[in-house]
Amino acid sequence: MKKIRTTCYCLFMILMSSITFAQQDSIVEAVILDSADIAADIAYNTGVSDLEQKKYKNAVDNFTKAITLKDSFELAFYNRGLAYYSLESFQDALNDFNKSIELNPKAETYFKKGETQEKMNNLTDAIYSYDMAISLDGSHHRAFYNRASYKFSQKKYKEAIEDYTKAINAKKDFSYAYNDRGSAKRQLEDYEGAILDYRKAIEFNNKLPFIHNNLGSALRKKGQFREAIISYSKAISLDGDYYIAINNRGSAKFDTDDFKGAIDDFSKAIAVNKDYSYAYNNRAAAKFKLKNYQGCVDDCSMAISLDANYAYAYLNRGNAKELLRNDEGACQDWKKALELGAEGAQSHIGICH
Repeated sequence: MKKIRTTCYCLFMILMSSITFAQQDSIVEAVILDSADIAADIAYNTGVSDLEQKKYKNAVDNFTKAITLKDSFELAFYNRGLAYYSLESFQDALNDFNKSIELNPKAETYFKKGETQEKMNNLTDAIYSYDMAISLDGSHHRAFYNRASYKFSQKKYKEAIEDYTKAINAKKDFSYAYNDRGSAKRQLEDYEGAILDYRKAIEFNNKLPFIHNNLGSALRKKGQFREAIISYSKAISLDGDYYIAINNRGSAKFDTDDFKGAIDDFSKAIAVNKDYSYAYNNRAAAKFKLKNYQGCVDDCSMAISLDANYAYAYLNRGNAKELLRNDEGACQDWKKALELGAEGAQSHIGICH
């Protein structure tokens, strides 16, 4: 007699146990399934339902029950691994993904194994897992993307671009891959290429504020300051608390000599994140331009209190102290700026004794 089980290989793979009837003349014969298999499938399907409802501990319990009843239940190992992953029990997740691969090696399982290894900071092992996923499925866009992101983190920008391109070839509307490829190009000072990629990313998803921010930064590098301000403003319209974009818009206004507008944006960024040292230093620079030297000193001091190694805050504070006739204080700041590697600090040291 046959045992028939229909399997759906989706994110959560539900098994349906069934009784099959064979008809011969007028005789109907039922095919009997093993009771342990039926119980395992019931537990598995309950676990899938728990997983979909984000009841991860319940899911683990039900998948474990299914595995106890059927120790070669590959899908139960895989999905229990997903539940463990969601619970941040990464070693348990890794163990289950390994068992799933042992029973039936699949690209998606290798991919999830790689993500788990990344969470465990086993980056070399993660890359091997992504390589295996790609070897089993040459169109696995997420494996290409994750491998590219690792290469980006290692500053291997050309290699990252190659993998982002493969991810895009596998998924033409992959806005995240276009965005990150644009950022890799920006690191290589290919600003035109970066702008094209950011705009392509926006074409597929214009609701992600960080892409508009990145486009603004590439436009600013090209000296297209007003276009940059438009992009930053779009990012801010999507997320009013996006202090990085608010700060960057202030910098673009600074570039157009709109120092009051710049101060307004830097102040807004600080209002959102009072510990954002860059905004204090940038506001200090704008105040310096408006000859508010004491205000510049105060903001630089605040930036330094948040980041004691902020070289340019020391440099800017030294410049303001010089104009406030505090030569000794200026020299102390310039020397510290030079020690921390600030460009331009050496030119000021000559007046110091």
